[in-house]
Amino acid sequence: MGLQTLDVVIGLVFMYVLLSLACTTLNELVAQWMNSRADTLEEGLHKLFTGRSLTRAWTWRRQAVPQAPTDAKEEERDAENAKLLLDKFWEHPIIRALRQKRRRPFALLGTEDAASYIPVTAFSTAFFHVVAPTATTCRELVALLDGLPPQIAEPLRAFANEGGELADVQRRVQRWYQDVMERVSGLYKRKTQLRILVLSALLTVLAHADTLRIARALAESAALRAVVVAQAESLASMSPAALGIDTSTVARADTAGSAGGGVTGRPNAAGRPEEPPLPAPVTGAAAKKPERPTTPAATEPAAGISPDGAISLAATRRLQMIRRTLDSLNMLGVPLGWPPLPRAVRARIDADTSWKPRALLVATYRAGDVLLSLPGLALTTLAVSLGAPFWFDMLNKVINIRAAGRAPEEHPKSPAGAPPARGTTA
Repeated sequence: MGLQTLDVVIGLVFMYVLLSLACTTLNELVAQWMNSRADTLEEGLHKLFTGRSLTRAWTWRRQAVPQAPTDAKEEERDAENAKLLLDKFWEHPIIRALRQKRRRPFALLGTEDAASYIPVTAFSTAFFHVVAPTATTCRELVALLDGLPPQIAEPLRAFANEGGELADVQRRVQRWYQDVMERVSGLYKRKTQLRILVLSALLTVLAHADTLRIARALAESAALRAVVVAQAESLASMSPAALGIDTSTVARADTAGSAGGGVTGRPNAAGRPEEPPLPAPVTGAAAKKPERPTTPAATEPAAGISPDGAISLAATRRLQMIRRTLDSLNMLGVPLGWPPLPRAVRARIDADTSWKPRALLVATYRAGDVLLSLPGLALTTLAVSLGAPFWFDMLNKVINIRAAGRAPEEHPKSPAGAPPARGTTA
């Protein structure tokens, strides 16, 4: 009975790994299409330069959010000057080289230049070239601060007052930039968490991955449990990198990383991501890819942020592998997918001549199935939102427990080693 329950748990965790991996990959594709990384970086730099938040209007043109100024004219003038410095920063040759052409979402025509990350040294160099191009000493830097907006002048004045040479001030600016990027990373993680939760719900409903129904099917069929456990063991034996899973997020207890940053792709100094080997089917060996020499990664604006165009192929192949695995499990008897409509219902829908489209009639009939499956679908959604790294680590732990088996029974002692019976002498 204990082993049967453990096999059911392994089957459920195996399903969570596949669904959460698909959800993470879909999140990467959505982030790439929405230019989320570049937009989040731009929001952070706009806040750093102007002290104002940046939002995206319905026209998809970036607009600043007013902050209830104490002196409207003076603050507007400072904001405009800071915005001019920010525009010069984006047009600096070092920063312009990091920007790439990307098509704007929801736009039939038009592209925009956007950078997904800016190394800390590149930021420091471009920043000083823009705000203090002629300064060679701290004294000259302080003299130039009076003509700068207070959002920029006050931090630089505080850095200069700490003493040291101009190089020391530059290092403090680099730490300042890193602190700002940590806040930008937190903003990106919060966006990713919300997007992951929505994608988890959509994927769960579309696949009809009802935890309670799947657990019931596994508990009732020993043959199905054996097949699913074999598939789970095959998946657990694969390298996390072959599946695009970053297991370091589990050790850091990084919720957003486990949910949205599970797909690896950190950029190296050349600006290209370190792509993982493309995954092989669950039942086969992992596909190998020649390893490239790596260099220390540059400072990134958010965890897992990398140039967007380099993950599409790996993400697409990963989704194809997951779909093949889920289809094979469905054919073996795992209850995934919505059952076909009864013949009587199909006939009634075909005979309907009202204005309602067929999709709406089918959805109306399916609403009852969704309500009946709501508890199991909710459990699956919450589980999948925890992320592939969490469930992959859990799968390995549960399989190791199963492999350990029961403790060997204690052998009876030999007559020679047994204590003498009461009333007898040795």
